[in-house]
Amino acid sequence: MAADDIVAELQTIFAKVPRPGIPPDYVPGDKLGNPGWDEFTYHSALVFAEQLPDHFRRAFASPDKQIPDLLWHLSDSERLGVFSNKQIGVLIHGLDVLQTEQAEVMARDDVQIRLRAVRDTLERLAARPE
Repeated sequence: MAADDIVAELQTIFAKVPRPGIPPDYVPGDKLGNPGWDEFTYHSALVFAEQLPDHFRRAFASPDKQIPDLLWHLSDSERLGVFSNKQIGVLIHGLDVLQTEQAEVMARDDVQIRLRAVRDTLERLAARPE
């Protein structure tokens, strides 16, 4: 399965999530001009869900930098806790495809540590009753 297929699957599964959107001029005052500012850190689960397909797209396109970043954001179990079991299943599938398509990056020790923690959280959430 190609990166585009996973991104399309994510877009489909998260299509029913309310789309609050990120205001184009939104930057917290204390972060203005800070090149290290990461907008995903400051947004709700709904905005995060809206941005997940693009986040995965970037992980496939620029794996060295974006896979660790994606996993860091996926480690926020409070955000993930609002997703349905079906949505969680698609996230797990996306990680499986990343692991196949980007095996070299996914095998790095730092990535493996974060990946194990994220997968544990996702699998626990997927097993909960709905």
